[in-house]
Amino acid sequence: MTQQQDNDSTAGGRSPLRRFWPALVAVAVIAVVVGTVLLVRSDDVASPAAPRPSAGNSTTSEAPPPVGTSEAAATPATCPAELAPDGPPIHGRWVPTKPTRDFDTLVPDEIPTHALTCRYRFGTPSGEPGKSGPVASVLTGDLTTMVGEIRSWPTDLDGAGGVCPAAGQSMTDTVLYGLTYADGSTVWISADTNLCSKLGNGRDTADVNRAHQLISSSRAGRWLTIEEIFESCPQDYNCASYNQGRWGQQLEMVPAGATEVEVGRATWRDQLNPTLRTVPADPALVAGFNDLPVDGPSQGSCTPDGEPANEDHLYTVRFSYADGPTVLIRVSPHCTPAVDNGSLAAGSPDDLGTIVPMLDQIIDG
Repeated sequence: MTQQQDNDSTAGGRSPLRRFWPALVAVAVIAVVVGTVLLVRSDDVASPAAPRPSAGNSTTSEAPPPVGTSEAAATPATCPAELAPDGPPIHGRWVPTKPTRDFDTLVPDEIPTHALTCRYRFGTPSGEPGKSGPVASVLTGDLTTMVGEIRSWPTDLDGAGGVCPAAGQSMTDTVLYGLTYADGSTVWISADTNLCSKLGNGRDTADVNRAHQLISSSRAGRWLTIEEIFESCPQDYNCASYNQGRWGQQLEMVPAGATEVEVGRATWRDQLNPTLRTVPADPALVAGFNDLPVDGPSQGSCTPDGEPANEDHLYTVRFSYADGPTVLIRVSPHCTPAVDNGSLAAGSPDDLGTIVPMLDQIIDG
């Protein structure tokens, strides 16, 4: 791999996100034909809110911050003995009840008085049938960070699609979070390692790879921050996907506040060895993406415009922020839609006359 970098995020070299970027680039490039595929380890291992935003119809890309915990007490939830599916797997089906209150992201902007978690396992590593659970635990400590991180995850737009990479998976770990609030209401979130089931709260879904963080936190009995998840991530695993997907990317291609951009360029012939370079985020590049005509919700794939040549370029563009998740954009100059950030799809090859030269300039220096 050829790698050029203008900035190092840590004194020891690449940051945890950048360390696993080559694998993420490969996944995103392959998604040009077959859709985005994110892999979660099944041995390690929750649910949006209303109203759902509409593509190209937004007022803000910032998730509201959580407010303080009320002193009032409420009866905490208990783990369901059995998981009963509510709707098709793609809809984050495992929550026992849908939300009874209105809020704008996956969870309310309020600190819960009680955070119950319930873990279940279906199947075995060898493929034998069976199930276990629930294993219940209560998250202790300050839950402010948990609420803030969950509220930073983007909810899906109506009509969003996606591929199902988990066909034939022999074992699935599922986790429920039952967040109880001072008014007595409980908001449930479900996630599992079978990526055919989206993370969801029974009303909204989020196509983000957060099952590992949710399950690991359940096992630890406290919320594990994304930084802690990175610290324990194996060297050979694509941990970058754990922090991919930011609130606001369902409203505009690049949410406000990007500080850094990492561009990967590969050819159709050699998709697994991209050239990478990281530079400060250029407002002109951000504007170029946000000015593209939005086609609608992401479907996780695109249709090639004829037979691509071996030397045709593909790009991945990852925007980072001072804090919170990153936004990964796939740019395919010979495919329609040509641009996809996992929530929105936009543009055709004819719309890339400004963006592609800017990406090439970043790579070539």
